[in-house]
Amino acid sequence: MTPEEMREMIANMLKVQSELQQSQLKHEAEIKDLSDTTERIRDSINDLREIARGSLEGINDLREIIADSNKRIDRQISNLVGYSLTAENERLSLEERMRILERRVDRIENKD
Repeated sequence: MTPEEMREMIANMLKVQSELQQSQLKHEAEIKDLSDTTERIRDSINDLREIARGSLEGINDLREIIADSNKRIDRQISNLVGYSLTAENERLSLEERMRILERRVDRIENKD
């Protein structure tokens, strides 16, 4: 091999080595970018998990509030039904008393 051919071969080898290094640097930069993106995605996922936990706690709190409200409403309805039945009984007994009084008045009037 002539010295010129050797220089050309070394130049080609250096060129290939340079291209490999540039390619490696480019890939390292891409890997770093992907790693950074992956880390940001992990952080976002963790943030979303925290938000979801908070939402679930809020939903559970609302369920408890609704259950308590439903119990109060049921008690109020029961009380109203009870008042209604009591009032109905009182009304009936008043009507009955009125009839008794009317009969007494009729008897008294008929005696005279």
